Amino acid sequence: MMKHLIPVLVLLLVAAGAEAQLPPGDKPDLVVIGIDTLPQLRELMVGKSYGIYVWVENRGSPFEDAFLVKVELGDNQTRIKEINGSIFVNSQAKIPFSDFMPFKKTGTYLIRATADPDNWVQEISESNNAMEISVNVSPGNTEVLTGKAEGPKTGGTPLSKPKADAEAMKTSMLLVILIVAILVTVIIIAIYLVRRRGPVQIAQPLQIAPTNTVAMELNSLRREKEELEEALNIAKVKFYKRQMDESSYKEIVKDYQEKLTRIEARMANIEKRVTRLERVEGRQPDKNLE
Repeated sequence: MMKHLIPVLVLLLVAAGAEAQLPPGDKPDLVVIGIDTLPQLRELMVGKSYGIYVWVENRGSPFEDAFLVKVELGDNQTRIKEINGSIFVNSQAKIPFSDFMPFKKTGTYLIRATADPDNWVQEISESNNAMEISVNVSPGNTEVLTGKAEGPKTGGTPLSKPKADAEAMKTSMLLVILIVAILVTVIIIAIYLVRRRGPVQIAQPLQIAPTNTVAMELNSLRREKEELEEALNIAKVKFYKRQMDESSYKEIVKDYQEKLTRIEARMANIEKRVTRLERVEGRQPDKNLE
């Protein structure tokens, strides 16, 4: 067993070194080249829904791995999408974001877009992944400073990152791979010891044996809990689709949470009573509660 462990660790370390030192020509290079509004929403106004396009260009080698695109607004809204590298057509991709909440106040806001914010992708350069622009929001007609949405706009200001970030990322990758190698070693040793000592006897969990009436009551509470959770999910979807205002949504969530808490308390009380009954009467476990 231990003879096979050393080659595994060597392969992991070799893979880590190869990953950390890819030649520049074999890497992609994700660049945010433009930020724009959706075509039908050329005016940003208080209380009005809107959407955003982010234009990303790959200036390096093609790839098909997943990466993230993040959009941050000055009114503390953040949206993140996971994109596949195969989305690029002629090295460019137009990525829509359309689930923002309406602005509540007038003024000038910053929109910042970042490709690969968590540095999942090893790139030629990590200093050209972000851009930010300013937009005006008013009660009346106010055009977005970036103009049309039919093509990428380059009027924003690219945000640079220190070169130390790339080195820190490489170091982090090597550290993660070393930790994985250590975990693999521990697992292999544990399996080896278990096989030598024989299978471990695992104690069976204690089960309760309620009467039919108690089992029916408990199952009824479970169904009621599932129905409330499903209703809460439906309300959440309606709120995010703006089919329900915020105050109504908060009131519904509060009411459902109170009902769920009462149901869970009743279920816990029934289970405790049944457990005490089984201990006193010495019954065999009843499978009605499984």
